Amino acid sequence: MWTGCDWPTRFGKTGLDLNDITADEAGALALAGDTPEALDWTAAASWLAWLEKLAARAESHAARALEAAGAAKWPEAVTHARWARALEFACGRPIRRAAPLTWGAFCAAVERAAGANGWPPRA
Repeated sequence: MWTGCDWPTRFGKTGLDLNDITADEAGALALAGDTPEALDWTAAASWLAWLEKLAARAESHAARALEAAGAAKWPEAVTHARWARALEFACGRPIRRAAPLTWGAFCAAVERAAGANGWPPRA
């Protein structure tokens, strides 16, 4: 499951590494005072909250894809799997330098299952 920032970063003026940091953790670090680093942690908390929401939406689409696949609703399953992958891709994660997209492999598996079950129909 993809939950948020899982790659090395250089965020803000101080170059914070947000890898494996949650929005709540960044928010707590922002309370350190009125330093450049604290200001970066404030901005990081906001960005990480957005990223976590994106990850939650991707997970929801993946769950809906599984549900549709279980009901042999292949167009719906593929659509939701593609949304999960697209949302993760949209976050700006550097896919060439980090681990492959979590929902990329999932999407490919759903597409293969759909193909094995005759979707899309062949003319």
